[in-house]
Amino acid sequence: MRKKFRPEPAWGSQAGLLKIAPQNSEPVPAQLFIDVQQVLNRFTWGTDERLLEVLADCFAEEAVWEASVMGETRVGPFVGRDQVLDWYTRFWPVQKDQRRHVLTNLIVDPVDADGNVEAHALMQVYGATRAKSDFEASAFCRFVLIHQSGRLVIRRLIAGFDSPFWSPHEVESMEDWLCDLFGIDPRDRPHGAETLGG
Repeated sequence: MRKKFRPEPAWGSQAGLLKIAPQNSEPVPAQLFIDVQQVLNRFTWGTDERLLEVLADCFAEEAVWEASVMGETRVGPFVGRDQVLDWYTRFWPVQKDQRRHVLTNLIVDPVDADGNVEAHALMQVYGATRAKSDFEASAFCRFVLIHQSGRLVIRRLIAGFDSPFWSPHEVESMEDWLCDLFGIDPRDRPHGAETLGG
């Protein structure tokens, strides 16, 4: 029997979470690339420095945030800017390390017919505590951005994490309060099928 890898290589593409297409013949304007990069950089700074106003300014009012961990566990979706911000800020009282989210390998696609801008980036997450920094997780991010009130904001964010944050605990043995903290989809919780009631 073949050993199951966790995660399976290329799991994000195989799960349909990524939409990386061959290079479009239409060039992406340099200003659009810069504008996207500015929004994403402000998003990471707002997250890491716990700057709620900066973070809030990065999202559209109708924003949706969702994630998958290795294609096995769903997190969210959180619908609307208030829910998205609640998910980010609920960690602040319990997360004692200094996090740093680093986005690299940015791809920006041309504006589509609906005015959306699709962007993809890789994300590395670091944490520092007790005068020592550690690598926490690798992930990919797929962003859908839209122009509102003369500026770009994030309309949708899909994150794919290559390893769980809750190790060594697995979802099957996780207490309800931890499931709620992480925002784990009820369908992926212990006895999730019973909770949903069919």
